[in-house]
Formats: sequence, C-alpha cells, structure tokens
Amino acid sequence: MQDLDATVESEYASSPFLDYLVAAFNQAVGCNALFEAFYDQIWCIDTAGDYGLAIWGRIVGVKRVLTVAAGDYLGLTGAEDSASGDALDSGILYSGEPTTFQYEVSLDTYRMMILAKAAANICDGSAPEVNQILLSLFPGRGNCWVQDNNDMSVTYMFSFPLQPFEVSIVLNSGVLPTPCGVAANVIFP
Repeated sequence: MQDLDATVESEYASSPFLDYLVAAFNQAVGCNALFEAFYDQIWCIDTAGDYGLAIWGRIVGVKRVLTVAAGDYLGLTGAEDSASGDALDSGILYSGEPTTFQYEVSLDTYRMMILAKAAANICDGSAPEVNQILLSLFPGRGNCWVQDNNDMSVTYMFSFPLQPFEVSIVLNSGVLPTPCGVAANVIFP
C-alpha cells in the first residue's frame, strides 16, 4: 500500500474506487523491471553500458573517440634527409604535419573519463583538485601531479609510462581543467 500512498494525493486516498484503479494499474503494468533496467543501464554510471555512457558523455562534454598522434611524419622526414634537396625540399612528399588516428577507449576508461570530467566541471581548477582528478584517472599506477610553471603553462607529471591514447586523454580530451591561454605539457618516463 506504500506505492499507492505515493501515487494518490492525500485528499483522494480514502476513495476505494480510486485506490482500486491505481492498484490494478500498478499490477497490470509492473514498471519495476523497467525502472530497474533504466537505472542499471543508463542512470548509474558504474553499471551503464554503451548507450548509457554515451548519454553521460554528452551531458558532461567528453567523447569516447580520441584523436591520437601517431608520430611526426609518415615515411620521409623532410629536407634534412635529402642529399640533392629537390623533391623533399619542395614539400611534395612531406607535408610537415603530424599524422593522427582515431582511438575508441574501452568502456571502463570512458567511464573514468566521464567521472573525471564531471569532477572537472565542478572543481575550482586548483592544483590539489586537478591532482585528485589525475589520481582518479590513473588509479594504482603510481604518482602523478600537476605542476604550475608560473609562465602561463602547466605540466602534468607522471612517474609511470603512458600509452599514446592516455597522453591524448590528458592533453586533448578536455577531461582535465586547463584555463584558457594556459599551455599544457606532459612529462613521463
């Protein structure tokens, strides 16, 4: 009867006909399974699947697909490799722009990115709060911290190696709060 009391306002709660209609509707529809599925697959970030995490990613402003730098060049490095200085000097074979590729992070990594971005959205951008977000992104991997260089730049320091997609999470995903006009660098072994 507790669900019935929550559904019917107090002034109509003593109406037997209305009580019967609400109870019959609740029994016929049985929405509990739907609500539990919605909670597990969409609302609760800890258990959400692809679709639920996609919704949370749009809400907090983080994407699952990252652009990762693959290297400085593909094949030829430029004029310094040319003895004759003809084709490579003119830029026909080497554009000078770094190559990139798209990388889709795993669900667990995306879940951590969403939680970190949610924390970044409400933090004040201070070093202790950014350090806490860094630790939540890389739990149990070692020491990591942000360093203010006092020259309109910050450096994210790591005592453990990072994969290229992890560098992209730190620098390009927008997960970590970096003020406008402040350059960010990453240092890791």
